[in-house]
Amino acid sequence: MTPIMQLNQSMLNVKRMQRPILFFYLSFLFSVSSFAQTGIIRGTIKDAKNKEAIIGATVLIEGTTLGSATDVEGNFVISKVPAGAYKLLLSDVSY
Repeated sequence: MTPIMQLNQSMLNVKRMQRPILFFYLSFLFSVSSFAQTGIIRGTIKDAKNKEAIIGATVLIEGTTLGSATDVEGNFVISKVPAGAYKLLLSDVSY
């Protein structure tokens, strides 16, 4: 092979490798941008009178199927929430 043919062959190999890398890069950008439009709602539920944590309370986002339950400290986390304003519905058997 002549040096020019070798150079052309190596350039062809580079171009072949650029396509998969470009495809991976673009698919990564689209996947990141789709996750960028969600957030997290977190909080703590306590009794108004004695300030004790409400354990096992259910927290739901009104009009969705998203929700969570409180832990032993009254904390809850709802993830993958689309951007927007929401009303939270709180319920507990003892209240």
